[in-house]
Amino acid sequence: MKRPSSILALIILISYNNTFAETITVSGDVSGTWSADTVLVVGEVRVPQEQTLVIEPGVKVLFQGLYKLIVDTMATLQAVGTEQDSIKFDVTPPGFLWHGIRFYSSSQNSILEYCLLQKGHSWDTGHDNSLGGAIFCSNAPLVLHNCIIENCAAATGGGIACINNSSLEVIDCVIRQNISHCGSGIMCYESNATIKMNQIVENAGSDWGDGIGIYCKHSNAIILENLIADNIALTSFGNEGGGIYCMGGEILIKNNIISDNYSSQGAGIYCKYSDNTRIIGNTIRSNEQGSGVFIEDSGVFLFGNLITENEGSEGGGIYLSSDPGCYGFINKNIISGNTAVQIGGIKLDYFTGDVSKNIIYQNSANSTCGGMWIGQYSDGTICHENIIAFNHANGSSGGLHCFAWTPTISENIIIGNTASYTGGGIYCHGHSYPTVMFNGVFENYVQGGTSLGAAGGIYFGPDSHPSLSNNTICFNIGDTLGTGIYCNEASPTLTNAILWQNESEQILTSISANPEVTYSTIQDTLWPGIGNINEDPLFVNPDLNDYRLQWGSPCIDTGDPSPQYNDPDSTRADMGAFYFDQSVPVRILLSPHEIPYLIEPEGGTMDYTIQGTNIFQSSHDVTIWCDVELPDSTIYGPVLGPVTITIEPGQTVERIRTQTVPAAAPMGVYHYNAYAVVDQDTSKDSFMFGKLGTVTGGSDGWGNAGDPLITIGGGSTPALQETHVIAENYPNPFNATTVISFSLPVASMVKLEVFDISGSRVGVGLVPTRQYPSGTHQITFDGTNLSSGVYLYQLEAGDFSAMGKMVLMK
Repeated sequence: MKRPSSILALIILISYNNTFAETITVSGDVSGTWSADTVLVVGEVRVPQEQTLVIEPGVKVLFQGLYKLIVDTMATLQAVGTEQDSIKFDVTPPGFLWHGIRFYSSSQNSILEYCLLQKGHSWDTGHDNSLGGAIFCSNAPLVLHNCIIENCAAATGGGIACINNSSLEVIDCVIRQNISHCGSGIMCYESNATIKMNQIVENAGSDWGDGIGIYCKHSNAIILENLIADNIALTSFGNEGGGIYCMGGEILIKNNIISDNYSSQGAGIYCKYSDNTRIIGNTIRSNEQGSGVFIEDSGVFLFGNLITENEGSEGGGIYLSSDPGCYGFINKNIISGNTAVQIGGIKLDYFTGDVSKNIIYQNSANSTCGGMWIGQYSDGTICHENIIAFNHANGSSGGLHCFAWTPTISENIIIGNTASYTGGGIYCHGHSYPTVMFNGVFENYVQGGTSLGAAGGIYFGPDSHPSLSNNTICFNIGDTLGTGIYCNEASPTLTNAILWQNESEQILTSISANPEVTYSTIQDTLWPGIGNINEDPLFVNPDLNDYRLQWGSPCIDTGDPSPQYNDPDSTRADMGAFYFDQSVPVRILLSPHEIPYLIEPEGGTMDYTIQGTNIFQSSHDVTIWCDVELPDSTIYGPVLGPVTITIEPGQTVERIRTQTVPAAAPMGVYHYNAYAVVDQDTSKDSFMFGKLGTVTGGSDGWGNAGDPLITIGGGSTPALQETHVIAENYPNPFNATTVISFSLPVASMVKLEVFDISGSRVGVGLVPTRQYPSGTHQITFDGTNLSSGVYLYQLEAGDFSAMGKMVLMK
């Protein structure tokens, strides 16, 4: 018998509701499997000891009061949803709260995956009842994957709290908009945690809140590849660690983006009493109020981070301080664009360790020290091979500030820093005994001084007793008492120095100052002391901030003859920061056209001049190539060459090249290297640059273009005469490029132009009019867009003019 269609429809509807809209009510002890569409929790529920509760995908667990779900000793909770069908823990009706999931010595098999937990609340009196808004673990292992924890609150651990030797793994989760006094996102105490690839965002700390994003105390934590952003302390004082707070334990913080967090100390990261804190490869950006990284009384390894655009009262980028002190390594970081009331870039007090190969760039302070502060109780600190560039202080010390104690400051480039008061490049005072050697201090500027002195380059204040050797201090400017070095009641020792083109005095002293200067070249004045001269150092190219010495410089082999000062090639010391290597027949040099190059994440280009000089009396076949040292110290390349050219005796060959840095190149500090090999001898040079991020899946090509590295010479080079300039082009005839070579007996201002046979100029912009050092130089002329015919080049060098004929044949 056939049933009416209306009855069939009713049966189907009832069946559908029973299958997909089943609701069960629970309280007390629970185990087994929850597969109903909705589970209403009407009282406290517990998974008993050694029992298991499984919650299937799509189930909604709704609490009708401030009830807990307890997972007891050796019990297991497995709530595993799917990306399309998650499990939801929430309240009903809206406006209610629940007391979270609480694991007490539960089994190692508990897991939450693709779960949504919201509106958990643990702010009751009593220790356990005030911890962990959504999840609380005590002596319990727990795995959370692909979960969302939001809008939860607790006195401690707004989203998650783990204590008493718990083991927590949180991967691919979103933890947002939770609130607590500390650890608003995640809190770990005396536990172990792996926190990886999560979004921990928009959490808030109330009252004296610490660790708004992540709080780890006496815990070992791996914090890897997370976005930790927009976490804020709701009060403007007494809170630490807007993004991450660590106290004690071993901490690895690696490859995270930590941005736009807010707290009074350590807005990005705060660490204290941690013997092994490793902060590696993070982007720490735009954190406000309390510095990007704030570390007290800890052993720290800061490597390969981008620390940029953070704000603080002291140490906008990095603050390391507090008695008994910090120790460790700060290497290969880019510290740029940070601001503070005092000390825009890095503050180091009570620090012992190595600060090297960092780019400290465009940081600023409203008062003292734009770039880097090395302060009290920093004995044994070594600051070397850094670029400290274009930082600014509205008070004293644009670049580097040294206050008390005995750091070593060596092999740094300190360039383009500015101060409104005193000490554009370096400022030393207050019982400081630094050793300052092999530094380049260039083009620093003091905007306005007082009777205490401006000192565009270096200021030495009362009670400072520095020792300087082999420094090059050039082209520094001060509005009032602009000098290379100003000694105010200080008596430093200077050996093997070059002071040149500083305005208006090279060395200025107060009445009671008495610097001891030996074996140095001081412009305009034959300074009293053994071995001093006042001869032009013959720099390679001041226009490119290359203050190394040309072959033939009077500063080569005229430094202090004591063996302790010998150059690395075992010859007598040269004057200045950059010795001329005489152990190889051909010296290779790289001169970047900007210092420093900072490449955007999308990639970009760098222009540089590569130069080879043959200092021997015979021609040499030279093999030249370039490669790149990546931030992890591996070598990529060659990116140029290898190519073999012939360089004649006394000849200098140079080319302008453009290097592409691709989008896929990783973030960090790089070294660009050039090599020149003659038989068994290798000359090497390099410059440092940075990349501000990476684009996953972006282009990966390291292209190189520019003046061709073609074979030069093949015959004898005529002897240079004092009154002649030699100019020629090769090949001739040519199609479509030719190289115009010119040799200068002395450094000269050079202008080069090319005309067609009617006298019309066709070589506009061929080469800028600029100062060239003595030696041979080569410029490529490109006739691709010109017609075949005869062209004339005219070269002017000082008072000398020469013209040559070139034939373009296509």
